[in-house]
Amino acid sequence: LSINTNSSTSSDGDVTFSALVFGGHSLSITAGSATTTFGGSIGTAAALSQLSVSSSSIRVGGSVQTEGGDVLLLGATALTANVTIDTELDADSNAGDVTIGGMLSATAAGFDLTVNASSGSSSGLTGGDVTLGALNNAAGAFLNDVTIDTRAETNGTIFLGGNISTDNNNSGSDNGSLVFLGQVVLTASQTWDT
Repeated sequence: LSINTNSSTSSDGDVTFSALVFGGHSLSITAGSATTTFGGSIGTAAALSQLSVSSSSIRVGGSVQTEGGDVLLLGATALTANVTIDTELDADSNAGDVTIGGMLSATAAGFDLTVNASSGSSSGLTGGDVTLGALNNAAGAFLNDVTIDTRAETNGTIFLGGNISTDNNNSGSDNGSLVFLGQVVLTASQTWDT
C-alpha cells in the first residue's frame, strides 16, 4: 500500500492511524511537510513486509514488526509510548535494516526504544544495519533506555550520526542507558549524555 499526501499545489496532508496496522504487505507513506501518526502497533498482529515513512514529523505509539523487511522513518521521529522495532519475526532469516533519518525524541519522559535487527545465531544469517541520527528532546522529552541489537552469524552494523542525550540530562530518577549489541560506527563527531 502506498499513500502520498505530498501536494505540489496545496498544503501536504497529515496521515493518522488511530489503531493497529498489520498485514503481510509493505506500507509506504509520503507526507512531505505534514505529520504521520501511528496511534498503535504496526505489524504486531501480522508482520509487515516493509515500512517506509517520509514525513516532516513522525509519531510512533506502538511497536513495529516486519518479517525481514526494512523500516525507514525519514523525518523527526517522536515516540509516544515504549517502542520495539523488530525486523525479523522468528530469527530464522536475515533481518531488515532500520533507518531513523531525523531527530529522535519522546513526547513524555520515561519511554524506551528497543531495536532488534538480530537474526539469531543460525548458520548463514545476517543481522540488519541500524542507522540513527541525533537523540534529543525535540518533541518535549528525552528517551530513557535505548537498546539496539544487530547480532547474527554475520552481525549488522550500528551507524550513529549525531549527539545522543537520554533521560532529561540525568534530572530524572532513572538515568537513561545505552546498550549497543553489535559493531558501532560513528559517522560524525558526537557527544553522549545519559
